[in-house]
Amino acid sequence: MYNHYRMGRNSIERGSRDTWTANPRRDADVATRVRGPEAMIWSAQHAPEYRDPGGYIISSDQADVPTVIKFINSLRETGITIQRATSAFSVAGKQYPAGSFVVTAAQAFRPHVMDMFEPQVHPDVFPYPGSAPTPPYDNAGWTLAFQMGIQFDRVLDAFTGPFENVADWNVPVPKGIIATASGAKGFITSPRTNESYTAVNRLLKGNERVVRLTDTVTVNGKKFAPGAVYIAALKNTAAALQAISTSLGLNFDGVKTAAPVSGKPMHAVRVGLWDNYGGSMPSGWTRWILEQYEFRLRAVAAVVVLARVVVGLWMNRPICPLSTRDNSVACRRTRRFRSSENS
Repeated sequence: MYNHYRMGRNSIERGSRDTWTANPRRDADVATRVRGPEAMIWSAQHAPEYRDPGGYIISSDQADVPTVIKFINSLRETGITIQRATSAFSVAGKQYPAGSFVVTAAQAFRPHVMDMFEPQVHPDVFPYPGSAPTPPYDNAGWTLAFQMGIQFDRVLDAFTGPFENVADWNVPVPKGIIATASGAKGFITSPRTNESYTAVNRLLKGNERVVRLTDTVTVNGKKFAPGAVYIAALKNTAAALQAISTSLGLNFDGVKTAAPVSGKPMHAVRVGLWDNYGGSMPSGWTRWILEQYEFRLRAVAAVVVLARVVVGLWMNRPICPLSTRDNSVACRRTRRFRSSENS
């Protein structure tokens, strides 16, 4: 127990003063540029701009707030202390709106905080001049903020502001807004929010008419880049969007015009997911990601794929794993086999 206490106390102390984390590539670059005694090189490697941050600020005005909430909840579930701004504030000359999140480095789980925000830097090891570098044991990145596309500022000096601790174990997603809904012929939302894909899948499942816009449009003073999603206003559309806005935190803007002719109608996709009997790790992770956004999928075992291709060859017709229009490797091989037979 005491060792755990001491470990947390040490992390708080390190986060309360200037520290430098070793960076093999940066240190090697400094050693190449700076010529002189070791003390001079050491001093250059510990320049003020290379310090570990005193904290991180996640602004509440970024495009994908629901994903920010998922990230915050991931930190909360591992014991990270998080604060939230009760009003607008300024740090290092930059303004931040109320609701922004703050994660300071002076806390017991500081090493985990650093892992979630800082990139991994592996040393370049060359066995001999001109050789290929020796690959690291584990070259996978695990910086969750990067993986989730979170926009944050890395602040070197300690800072304060109108902050209060986040007490919720899981922060609820703020409800979205449906603007100018009265009399609207359709609604537009941005695809920059990851949950927009969940919304599209739910709408298509409910037989709503969804269109992908190909041109830039401006609605209620907001500019939507090509790729924005247009939902036609049908009988049950308003209720469906209200439920989605509440549960996923998405915003929709009503428009008085129908979808442009240049828009591309969207349809539910059929996803075939290759798998092995007994399970496959890549297949499992892929399935988990697709299920998070409510894509319809069907797992197809490798032996089933092979059996259907063999049957297709025997019957002299391409029977593909999912459909005759499938462009999978198995189907392409079947088509090439038939072409060679008939030539």
